[in-house]
Amino acid sequence: MNTKILSKICLLFFLFIFINYFYVGLTTHPSEGDSLNYHIPIAKAYLDGAIFTPEKIQGVPFLKYSPGASEGILAIFYLLHIPPNLYNVVGVVLLFSACIYLGKKYGLNPETSIIFASSVSMINGIVRWLDTQIIDIYLAAFFVITLALLKKPEKTIKYFLFLGMATGMLVGSKYSGILFGGVLFLVFGRKVLSVLSFQKFLAFIIPLMFIGGFWYIRNYIVTGNPMYPQGFLFFEDYGFDILEYQVWRVITGSISGFLGTVNALISEYMVWILSIPIVILFLLKSRGGKVFDLMLPLVITGIFSLFIYSMLPSDNIDHIMVSVIRYSYPAFIPFILSVFLIAKKYKKEEVLGIIAIANMFFIGFPIFYYPKLLFFYIPLALFAYFKK
Repeated sequence: MNTKILSKICLLFFLFIFINYFYVGLTTHPSEGDSLNYHIPIAKAYLDGAIFTPEKIQGVPFLKYSPGASEGILAIFYLLHIPPNLYNVVGVVLLFSACIYLGKKYGLNPETSIIFASSVSMINGIVRWLDTQIIDIYLAAFFVITLALLKKPEKTIKYFLFLGMATGMLVGSKYSGILFGGVLFLVFGRKVLSVLSFQKFLAFIIPLMFIGGFWYIRNYIVTGNPMYPQGFLFFEDYGFDILEYQVWRVITGSISGFLGTVNALISEYMVWILSIPIVILFLLKSRGGKVFDLMLPLVITGIFSLFIYSMLPSDNIDHIMVSVIRYSYPAFIPFILSVFLIAKKYKKEEVLGIIAIANMFFIGFPIFYYPKLLFFYIPLALFAYFKK
């Protein structure tokens, strides 16, 4: 069995999940807590103009000041009367496509790139959110796109325009997006500087500020704090205690917190939890070479992103420890990609593909039974399998 067949099997898995959640999205209504508390109100604020005056947005008082770039996509759903529970179904297609793009940028062949994209898109930590309006899947997609663009900077205005748009969506989707974006430019920015000019800088900074910077400028004008209500540097803390229990505090604060977080990581990432020790051991053993040089920036990005994840909110409650794993997508994706680069080096893509597919069998999505969907799924499956 070669990687071409394995990639087609992965694609069939992805289509199965997609078509099931597409139907669920058509037939259900929003019910998830964060979605109702602030993601949906921010999206609706685009349509009534309250997006410029966040104090008028409905929802949780503090959270309605959150950056809302990805909610802008959700606003289009409401504008066009598209069922909002399709929001993350579209999001996972974007993430899947972005991971294929990233895999190819790092030298994976098209088939292995599909296996990589499926491995990321069909972890429990992604699939469980497909019928919600949380924006972390979109943030991960824009993180991946930005990373892919930074891998090999181009000299064209068009490139810098796309880079500005992707980075703007990343930093404009969540406060943590600034940190993840900062890591990417810290690690890869030197390459961009080597081809930068004034015109290219403008092509980059204008969409970045329009899409991403708007939220921080708005908050500063309205409240005097660009990251309101979170205090930082010399900006006042307004009593928003969401960071009282950070991931690192939960992990180090008690045995139950440590074991609960580890259990949550395993349940959400499954076999890919091993990507971190595998990659680090490989780097320590090889200490040089082409693959080492290719992986090192990815690993540095992953480590810094893990540190950012450790500073984000959690709590010593099982379902919250599981829920906040979604904040770690930008940390794990570089490590998972690195495992595929190692497999390529040793010509073990087929073995890794089998492991990836076996891992997919343990996806913990709700068990749906919609037998009539077979009449849609089977034609799509045949088309996907036999398409060259």
